[in-house]
Amino acid sequence: MIVRTLAPPVLALLLLAAAMGEATRRVKPSDADVEAFHRRARAELESIPKVIQNGQTTWYGADMEVPQSAVNLLNPNMIISRQYLENRPGTSVGRSAQLLIVQCRDAGDMQGHYPPNCYPSQGWTMLSSQPRDWALPGRQTEQGLVSGMKISGMEYKFTQSFGVDANSQIVYNFFLIPGSKDETLRDINAVYKVGQDYQRRYFGATEVQLLVSPDLPEADRDDILVQLLGPYVDVLRFLHEGIK
Repeated sequence: MIVRTLAPPVLALLLLAAAMGEATRRVKPSDADVEAFHRRARAELESIPKVIQNGQTTWYGADMEVPQSAVNLLNPNMIISRQYLENRPGTSVGRSAQLLIVQCRDAGDMQGHYPPNCYPSQGWTMLSSQPRDWALPGRQTEQGLVSGMKISGMEYKFTQSFGVDANSQIVYNFFLIPGSKDETLRDINAVYKVGQDYQRRYFGATEVQLLVSPDLPEADRDDILVQLLGPYVDVLRFLHEGIK
């Protein structure tokens, strides 16, 4: 049997060609496109007000402090961390919810930030998790009619004990990935994938969490999500489909 070997110069050229081929697959999108996207993403999120009017129901929001450790970890372009209280005619005590939206400039910075990882690290025990789907209605904007949006996410239930007392929390969670054409992403796996994609990772990723009381019936919890996010379906669509 005759074994043929490549001369060193030929082998070097082949290795260089392979490296160049790999590099072309890792071309970073233009800085101008990336910066334009993140400027608009920030502006879109800033358009979500502290007071949300939905029919006869008014939600009053108050910003909550974001721990500096979380800011350092996520390096976000924009964070909304807000407690909303409901005011409805004919009710003495309205419902409440905490809305958290984190939009990162680099999808890689989002990796590891999701409820099954974050909450146990803060002393919470996960009692259950299940996939959930929600439907946001379409709405009319100055630019025209924005179609409704299917939200595919997860529902988690956590508990935390303080001596004889215990506290429970329901967390609705989903991810938005720019350039996506399908429904939102349920878990972190899609973010991991985008974090390895040099064409998409620099457009970042967005995580949305809604924290609601487990004492509320499921129908009420779902209604809160629609009440708070429904008026801003165009914002969510941009964060998920923004790259054309």
